[in-house]
Amino acid sequence: MSVEKEINEYLFYEFGYDIKEYDENEGKISENWPFQLELLETLDIDGDTIQVFGFVYDNERHYALYGKDLDYYSVDDVELKYLKYQLEGSRWIAKRNPITLEYVVLGDPAIPSTKERAASIKKLADGIDKGECKILEGLFLKRTGEYLSLIKFGDEDISYIVGTNITLRGIPFPNASPARRLAIGIGLLIDKGDLSK
Repeated sequence: MSVEKEINEYLFYEFGYDIKEYDENEGKISENWPFQLELLETLDIDGDTIQVFGFVYDNERHYALYGKDLDYYSVDDVELKYLKYQLEGSRWIAKRNPITLEYVVLGDPAIPSTKERAASIKKLADGIDKGECKILEGLFLKRTGEYLSLIKFGDEDISYIVGTNITLRGIPFPNASPARRLAIGIGLLIDKGDLSK
C-alpha cells in the first residue's frame, strides 16, 4: 500500500467517513481520495523520519504526519517550520511524564495536589511582575519535579512560557491550542540551545 493511500485510509476513519458513507465509499479509498495529499517536507525528529503532507478538509488546511505513527493537525496558521518545533517540544515534554492541572491523582506523594500545582505556576508567573495571570496550559513534570506552563496576563495578546527554569515570552499562533503553543515554544528553546533534549 502506498504512503498516500495509507494516510487516506487513516483520515477516512478519523474524519468519520465510516459513519456517514462507509458502505458506499470504503472501496474508493486511494492515493487521491478522500483527500488530495501534497508532500510538503520530510523531517528528522530525534532520528525518526516523518513525512509531512498537506490536505484540505471542510475548507481548512491540515497537516498529515506519516512516521512511526500517523497523525494530523489543523494548520491553525502554524507555518511548516514551526511544526518541527512543535514535534520536538512535544517529545521533550512527553519524556518528562507531564501531569496536567486538571488531572487528579490520589495517594501519590510524588505528585502535588491540583491546588498546589496551580499555586506553584502562579508563583512562577509572579517573576514576570505583570499582575494576575491566566494559566492557559499548566503541567507538572513528574520525572523532574518541575513545572511548565503557558500563561497570559489580562487582555495581552502575548503569551509566556514559565517553568521552574524557563521564562520565554512572545509565543505566537493564538489560533492554535495552548498545548500546541507550549510545545512550539519548548521546541524553539531546544533549537536555540537554551534547553537540552
